[in-house]
Amino acid sequence: MIVISSATPARSIGRAHARCPPGWRDEMPDKTWKMAERRVAARFGTQRTGPQGRNTPDVVTNDLSIEVKTRKALPAWLHEALAQAERNAQLGTLPVVVLHQVGTRYDDDMIVMSMKSFTQWRNRGERVQDL
Repeated sequence: MIVISSATPARSIGRAHARCPPGWRDEMPDKTWKMAERRVAARFGTQRTGPQGRNTPDVVTNDLSIEVKTRKALPAWLHEALAQAERNAQLGTLPVVVLHQVGTRYDDDMIVMSMKSFTQWRNRGERVQDL
């Protein structure tokens, strides 16, 4: 699932690694989130950027700046909304879900689509390998 948003986060998220000693990232085992970043990068034919000591995206392509967010579970309603969009999509259209928060600007809405739909759309309908 891909979420695209023009919104700026309402609050900053604490950074636990700010308290860690220098060089700690080099010794970390391959965590789930790191593996997810690698798999997403592979899907786009590139590599994860890894820690660079400054704010950088997880994955970069020629035209995309990607942040990969990994969770044990996503909300069931979100899966259901995406399934509905895919079920109801007309032939040749891109199924997306628009997430709108009441009281916010529509420019800040998020667009959610499956990775498979996005890569097929991006590659002009070319069949993509399931990962």
